[in-house]
Amino acid sequence: MYFFSRNNFFRLTTYLIAGVIFLNSCSDPDIIGLDIQPPGDKINLVYTDTTKVTAYTVREDSLRTDEVSQYLLGSYTDSVFGRTDASISAQVLLPSLNVNLGSALSLDSVVLTLAYNGYYGDTTTAQMFHVYQLTEDMHLDSGYYSNRAFSYNPVELGSVTIAPSPHDSVMVNGVNTAPHLRIALTIALGNALLQMSSDSNLTTNEHFLSLFKGLYIKTDPINSGGGIFYFNLLASQSKLTLYYQNAAADSQSFSFIFTASSARMTHFVHDYSSLPIQQQLNDSTNGDSLVYVQAMAGVKTKIRFPNLKNLLAGGMVAVNKAELEITVAGNSDNRLAVPDKLLVLGIDASGHPVFLPDQFETTGYYGGTYDATTKKYKFNIARYVQNVLTGDLQDYGLYLAISGGVVQANRTILDGATHSTQRMKLNLYYTKLK
Repeated sequence: MYFFSRNNFFRLTTYLIAGVIFLNSCSDPDIIGLDIQPPGDKINLVYTDTTKVTAYTVREDSLRTDEVSQYLLGSYTDSVFGRTDASISAQVLLPSLNVNLGSALSLDSVVLTLAYNGYYGDTTTAQMFHVYQLTEDMHLDSGYYSNRAFSYNPVELGSVTIAPSPHDSVMVNGVNTAPHLRIALTIALGNALLQMSSDSNLTTNEHFLSLFKGLYIKTDPINSGGGIFYFNLLASQSKLTLYYQNAAADSQSFSFIFTASSARMTHFVHDYSSLPIQQQLNDSTNGDSLVYVQAMAGVKTKIRFPNLKNLLAGGMVAVNKAELEITVAGNSDNRLAVPDKLLVLGIDASGHPVFLPDQFETTGYYGGTYDATTKKYKFNIARYVQNVLTGDLQDYGLYLAISGGVVQANRTILDGATHSTQRMKLNLYYTKLK
């Protein structure tokens, strides 16, 4: 009834990018969710938190990462989630058609700049950033997922080793500019681009892209510490700039730019080998005392309520509120911030994530925002539970994932359904119907 087809699966990626619309915190559980129950019957409200819950960690599917709000680049390792690497493939385009820079040009330098938009992890660890030229076409109208890797020329265009400073302004020609990463590229590349202008090959983007398919940007793996850095490719500081002199020896510059018409995507790689999380993946036997969620198409948690229909033993019930309560584990690494928001999603017959009916309720109903005081996430999934009980919805379980998981790098450890003191639980408020 409320599930979407596989053809609409890509829409969920948008919610993993944005994921904000439905994720406002709930109010007092004694008064929220009673809208199903007629006012005169509220005295019959029953509460229980003993409904059986099972939860275990599974690998996330690849997620669509093309043409999103920001792009991730870097490498970091922690003792629980292992190493994560993020790289970028993107086209640069002409700022206008029929570009002609003139003749008898002399190159000074060529620099790639990328505007910072935040980070996750450690900024004190130096990372080595590498730039290569793509040898495979990218297409704006194609959907690219996080496991997609494009072929590239292994001859490096340029590199820099630096401890990134995503909040520090950069002095360029005596002027303070917005924080950005600068990578000097080879003179050979700069001369080749200048030659394209002289040969009238900068007339259209289609012609230019046939000669220069784009850039692949990566870092060396970091096996201790490190971080993932967020870049806004559409910011004015993100560009590939030629600095040169014309025939009159005047200093000039010209920039190829990233635009909304540039094909661009992020590629993620995770290494969980020899870590406790590897042994817990897909272990659905009894559920785990700890479960895990990770952005960047890492891991998510699968949740089931196997005995939910036991509520119908005495007849049909009206569900007033079904609050899924989840606590951040006490041994979480405080240096790595927990996600601001999580998502609970349904699962269809093919195992794909789908929206819950509760996500379409009014602001403040669904929840999902982290409460730093209680260290909890809470979700009201009353519509989902009610539809399962009435048989209007087939119950294949739920997925717990990070909201905005393709544009941020957060991860966290959560107390699972078998935790001794802070177990994941379903707080049910319902009324038995005659």
